[in-house]
Amino acid sequence: MRVPSAYREAEDLRPLLRAQRRRVSAALSLPDSLDDDTVPDRRVVGRLAGSGIDDVTVIADGEALRESGVEPGEDVAVDFSLDGVDYRLLARIAEIAQESHLRRHWVKARMSRPEAVFVKQRRHTHRVGVGTREIAVTVQMPSMPELTGRALDLSTGGVLAQFDRQYASRLSRLEPGSVGDIAFWLPFSEPANRADSGPITLPVTAPRRSVVDLSGNHRVGFRFRPLPLAIEDRIARFLTECQRDSLQATRWRP
Repeated sequence: MRVPSAYREAEDLRPLLRAQRRRVSAALSLPDSLDDDTVPDRRVVGRLAGSGIDDVTVIADGEALRESGVEPGEDVAVDFSLDGVDYRLLARIAEIAQESHLRRHWVKARMSRPEAVFVKQRRHTHRVGVGTREIAVTVQMPSMPELTGRALDLSTGGVLAQFDRQYASRLSRLEPGSVGDIAFWLPFSEPANRADSGPITLPVTAPRRSVVDLSGNHRVGFRFRPLPLAIEDRIARFLTECQRDSLQATRWRP
């Protein structure tokens, strides 16, 4: 079963025990829905229960379970959050049973001992504003016309782009998790780096939503797919230039 790159294996399992005691909200997802950039269609939301790593249970609506196709013997992911941190455990459904003390239609989905428990890592790339540099971006996503906007900030992990309100109808058709291409130009200013100025086209993943600012423009954060090291280094050097320019612009002068 695939583990999203945003997760690392948890060394401390105590958060799972606390989450079980608190009966926190949890979601069951089937293997074809485990991409960390999407909201799975085939998932069931319930409550985490049980008494430890060998007794992990999700209490959920029985009808919702049946509609999702989750059955005993099936590999699933269980996602839950505790104290602002996201976790995911991978396990197999051992049993789905109706309990007499539960409300009508609610069932317990018991897991076999999870093969692993993962914790979602915090952002490991720092976004840098591009300042006064005008960076036009062109985005091409599946089944929709081309989008043209400008970059507001950039990192080696992705780009925040702004699009005019005229693209509102197109952006409403943007499917979360869909993969497309983004093209932009890195305008290096330092003589030593000017040879690296030029167009870049990279595969990106669409976000779950866009944000509308006070002017009616849409801001959308696209996440880069894994980058070649040469491209990552090129972007990192450009960001260093942007940070240096920002510091010089804010430096106090008598």
